[in-house]
Amino acid sequence: MDELNTASAALCQRLGMRLEGRHVDKWFYKDKWATEMIYAVLADEWRGGASGVPTPGP
Repeated sequence: MDELNTASAALCQRLGMRLEGRHVDKWFYKDKWATEMIYAVLADEWRGGASGVPTPGP
């Protein structure tokens, strides 16, 4: 996501995701360079493994 999208970054963190990468000036958009943030979570963490994040859905 774009580094300026702080609401999405906060959501990723609430879901138990961690910041895994930051690509500075990755793309040129609306006359300026944008930095990309990469968030991730492992499948076993998402299913309630190490981080205790609950399994989504029924």
